[in-house]
Amino acid sequence: MSQYDPLEPQASAPEALPPAPADDDPPEPDDLPERGGRGEQPPDTLAWGVGFGLLIGVPLMLFGGGTLNGAVQRAFAGMSGGEMLAYVVFVMPIAETLFFRGILHGSRPFWMVGLMASAWSIVLYLPMLDVVNFPLVAVVICLVLVMLNVMYGYVRNRNGLAAAWVCQVVANVLVLFLPFVAA
Repeated sequence: MSQYDPLEPQASAPEALPPAPADDDPPEPDDLPERGGRGEQPPDTLAWGVGFGLLIGVPLMLFGGGTLNGAVQRAFAGMSGGEMLAYVVFVMPIAETLFFRGILHGSRPFWMVGLMASAWSIVLYLPMLDVVNFPLVAVVICLVLVMLNVMYGYVRNRNGLAAAWVCQVVANVLVLFLPFVAA
């Protein structure tokens, strides 16, 4: 039986790992995000965010205007116009975009993140609606929330985080703020 000698070279020594790149080394092209790289996004991604926000917000505003007015008034009762504007432009989009489409989106498919964000929105807003007297309206609002959140995830997947944020801001202004101030 032979004894182990740490100074003798072993027959099956593992291969050495390649050195880690220095912080100032530029990343390889394969390591960069598809659009923009290093967190930078070209301006056309923001235009796509506006376009997708209009694509989903305008039809909802046109075809669900009366229902939206009532639901938004119930959900955001007691808020002034300025508070509501700050809420739909800054608070909601930044919090939801950073958490759902920023943190969770990196490790999950966009549709799964959309469903998780939808579950959050439903838990947050459904108790403020009159579900007992208007169950069909509640179902439609839940479907709209799913549709919006999956769309935001798709935009994040296609055009990046900034575009998803802009998309949510545009959709929020059309679907929540304008019905709020119109009533």
